[in-house]
Amino acid sequence: MVRWIQEQTITEYLSNKDLDLKKSHNARFFDQKVQPDVVSGVCESLLFCLKDATQEFTASHIKSCEYSEQMVTNFFNKPSVAKAPREYDKFFGQPLKSLAYAKLLLKIRRKAP
Repeated sequence: MVRWIQEQTITEYLSNKDLDLKKSHNARFFDQKVQPDVVSGVCESLLFCLKDATQEFTASHIKSCEYSEQMVTNFFNKPSVAKAPREYDKFFGQPLKSLAYAKLLLKIRRKAP
């Protein structure tokens, strides 16, 4: 089930966040892949691929989800994720970084085992 968020709720949430690039020195999250349609598609993948909002995930997890595969082939008319996995590293990764920068996702760094 998708719940629409009212504009006032978004405005209130963002008014409490300091997104000043001069303070964070982190503009790397923004590049050509961070377009509204791509961000929207990645957000849809999150909604459909995760069990709940507290589930931890990686970009690879979202990239390999069946919904994501259907979204990129049907909506964006791109090749299958399985056929071009490197093409999708930034396609999913950059929007996720943008969402984390906006504090809509919590990014946790872990060392590989």
